[in-house]
Amino acid sequence: MIYTAVTISIFALALKFVTLYRLRGLVESAPTHLYIPIIAFVGMNVTELIGFKLASAPTSTATLALGYPLLITYYVLLITAINALLALALDTSSLQRRWWVPPLAFSYCVTLFAVLVPGVGLDGWEYIGYTGTRIPGDYYYLIQLGIVIPALSIPIASVINIKQANVTQRQFGYVHLLCFAPIVVTVVLVAALMQAGLKINASAILSLAVCIPLWLLLYANSSAKRFALLCFVPFSPENKRARGLLKLIFSPTGGMKEQLKEIEKSMLIEALIKAGGNKTEAAKILGVSRTQVSTKYSKYGIDIKE
Repeated sequence: MIYTAVTISIFALALKFVTLYRLRGLVESAPTHLYIPIIAFVGMNVTELIGFKLASAPTSTATLALGYPLLITYYVLLITAINALLALALDTSSLQRRWWVPPLAFSYCVTLFAVLVPGVGLDGWEYIGYTGTRIPGDYYYLIQLGIVIPALSIPIASVINIKQANVTQRQFGYVHLLCFAPIVVTVVLVAALMQAGLKINASAILSLAVCIPLWLLLYANSSAKRFALLCFVPFSPENKRARGLLKLIFSPTGGMKEQLKEIEKSMLIEALIKAGGNKTEAAKILGVSRTQVSTKYSKYGIDIKE
């Protein structure tokens, strides 16, 4: 069991570093608040590997001295990562920060209090054969709520963003839902198993579950790459338009003139979306004059909100 967990954990950590290295250009241009979950998830990976090493000698002085502090560190990193992902989803919504920052900060602080104060949420650390796990305190439910509620709020915020009229918000909503779903499912499942009384350590699985989402988050930070990604996401407008264009090109059913009009209309829509609705920028992207873009915009009745 321990060899499987360690192998998964090492593979997950290596995958994160390879991802960060291959996407180093995107990392440099990523928004500051995206660094927090990235650093936290890498830290969790390192922490769990140290935990596996300590657990290999459960009665040693180092294990007895560092086991509990290491457990606290892992929980702090997990709570920070989950709250940072929720903040990332909320920050791309139309909800003003003054409405969501205070309650999120309060919830985060209460959860950290339950983790950091001995005996409140955690009563210690115990060996379970291949690694260590928590001994729940009297108020361990505060930690559970502080993890599960933000985790479940992430897909809710993403769905709300999808329903927004703003194109950028909708696109980020789809991306966040795609990226955060495996993390949310893993976190909720682990919390449910622990609530059932099972002594498990699913840290390695969680570390592996966040690798692809981190890559997608960094990749989709660019508007062009975000569109490319959404072309493969079922039910998204980008996917529908991409399939429509492929059908026009490879399965022609009407006259060439009508098909060329549809292709032209799609190009105008995507250029306007990429330009944030700015016709001058859209004209630069398409390599035509602003007058031509405006004329065709009116001709096709294109709505940037669609």
